[in-house]
Amino acid sequence: MSGVNKKSLSERDICTKFITPALSQAGWDVQTQIREEVSFTKGRVLVSGRIYKRGEAKRADYVLHYRPNTGIKTNLLFFTKGEPTKEIWYYEHPYPPGVKSYNKTKPIRIEEFEAERKWWGKPGQEKKRKENQYAWRVSLADIAARGYNLDVKNPNVVDATHRDPAELLAEYQAAQAAVAEVREKLKRELQAALER
Repeated sequence: MSGVNKKSLSERDICTKFITPALSQAGWDVQTQIREEVSFTKGRVLVSGRIYKRGEAKRADYVLHYRPNTGIKTNLLFFTKGEPTKEIWYYEHPYPPGVKSYNKTKPIRIEEFEAERKWWGKPGQEKKRKENQYAWRVSLADIAARGYNLDVKNPNVVDATHRDPAELLAEYQAAQAAVAEVREKLKRELQAALER
């Protein structure tokens, strides 16, 4: 669009033709991370005697939703078909090397279940199945006591909420630095888009 006179374009045209494509090219997902023309206040209340009205709402041309990895684990629940449930086995599926989370564009693949398949074993090998860092079992009585809530955390992993404050502060500072880096990259991308 080098031949376009940007001064003749409306603000909306600039956003549509230059800024949104630049954001997308920079790695922002248009469907899940970018919102356009977002009101973020209802507007000031203006009072004149007994009459009041709202002023103009404040709006942002863009709101970008930055989502760092949340670390939510993928847990598999195992039941034995054809038998009354006495206990439920859980298996916390470890991410493969280089993968931090699953999503629509990076789904879990069948090949990644080899560890679970090996741990579960063949029929008749139930006695050999053991709890480990990824696997644990919960009795039906415990599930009933929880109101049949099947969301059971892995008891074999140290709760991350009780970590060294210095370590947590270092992680927070690293996350803040990553956000600042994304912000600067975004500024550069927008500036480059507007200069084209």
